[in-house]
Amino acid sequence: AGREWLTIEEPIFSGPAYRTGLRSGDTITEVEGESTVNRDLSELVRKLRGKVATQVKFKVLRRGWTKEAPYTITREQIHMETTMHRMLPGGLGYVRLTTFGDEDIQYIKDAVQEMKDMKALVFDLRGNTGGYLRTANALASYFLNKGQLIVTTRARGEEKDRRVADGSKLTDVPIVMLVNEGSASASEILAGALQDHKRATII
Repeated sequence: AGREWLTIEEPIFSGPAYRTGLRSGDTITEVEGESTVNRDLSELVRKLRGKVATQVKFKVLRRGWTKEAPYTITREQIHMETTMHRMLPGGLGYVRLTTFGDEDIQYIKDAVQEMKDMKALVFDLRGNTGGYLRTANALASYFLNKGQLIVTTRARGEEKDRRVADGSKLTDVPIVMLVNEGSASASEILAGALQDHKRATII
């Protein structure tokens, strides 16, 4: 009550914090021995950041834990990848897409082909604000049958443009798509097309 703590909203998938085991919702209670309660956010961020290859020590409290756990992370240069993927336990494929750029067409194709033995796919579009329509069309074609409708454009009630899957389908595994209030534009087109064809479940 009346206290504000430094809380991790979302660790960068390929960064040192994620690899160390930190997750969304974790509370950082101390940084270098100093409490984070009711402290200025920019000041705390400055303490966490620093020169590459140096270390920072802090304590973390996670929901369900009875006490804080100490962490030490070696700082790195962070590269924001637009596409990330990995195989999760149980044969679950996971793909995270942050934008719809031209290069993401090949990135997603490579990711799906690399995880060809997956039993199901989790496609994460949370926070994806969109990008190129042609990328949304290409990605939808990876999961839909040839000729299935992806999106139409109408002007004054008349159909002006119609995009359908081009036959480049890569997989038939079940798909779950994760979206939130930050998923917009091309994200909505891709999620909507797969949902309409009952190809994916939207969460």
